[in-house]
Amino acid sequence: MTLPDILCAHCVLVLTCFGLLVKAHSWVEEIAIISPDGSLSQVRGYARQHVFRLPGADVDRAMTYQIPSNPNLFVNASDNICSDRQSAPDPVTAFHVRAGDAIVLRYQENGHITLPEVNPGKPNSGSVFVYGTWQPSSSEKLRSVHHVWLAPNVTGQRGFLIGTALFDDGRCHQVNNGTISRQRQAAFPHPPTPPEGVNVWCGTNITVPGRRRCTSTDNPSLDLLSVYWVWDWPGTADNASSEQYYTTCLDLWVSSSE
Repeated sequence: MTLPDILCAHCVLVLTCFGLLVKAHSWVEEIAIISPDGSLSQVRGYARQHVFRLPGADVDRAMTYQIPSNPNLFVNASDNICSDRQSAPDPVTAFHVRAGDAIVLRYQENGHITLPEVNPGKPNSGSVFVYGTWQPSSSEKLRSVHHVWLAPNVTGQRGFLIGTALFDDGRCHQVNNGTISRQRQAAFPHPPTPPEGVNVWCGTNITVPGRRRCTSTDNPSLDLLSVYWVWDWPGTADNASSEQYYTTCLDLWVSSSE
């Protein structure tokens, strides 16, 4: 089978299954360093307890963390910002970066951008907030972090807001027959490359913060930063899921930029 045949078959599969596509939600698939020329590093990082897209793996079930767990429920003070699987920092798999590095947290839009009609009561695809802390807690609460942690070095604040962006980065798309997808396929031609395939993944770009006080005992210039990626996807007031979040928790080993 030729490459065009493979791509055609893939597109047909996506077009016939787009209803299933938008039932999948989004999480940070990988982390990459952005080079000065805009290219991405070959070495990639991953979230805590990351599950790769391998045959037989129920990736959506393992990696999706929705708050509240049921769209008809409400967010309460006891809801953790990280799933049970991702509650503890993981220094073994933490991605190594330098303070000042530009990095991208990459995720799939899964039809939430390109098929807006499938999500009634959602005026848009929402926003992403990225928080960081040098003093993580395994029971960190969403209500204690989101819209609470502000700029770095605020007295009495364990963490801080690293950055925020729209969920829709203006380029990303899944291949389907929706108007937005077709427009972006034409505007941003993308040869099939792993791990994206024919799709173009979204990205939240942030600058890695540094820390003055060192904590690592074996390397005084290395610090573990816990990062909370929060997709805030609000609905209209009459929507049962008027307040809805999806989160991914990950760790970075941050070395001094000096």
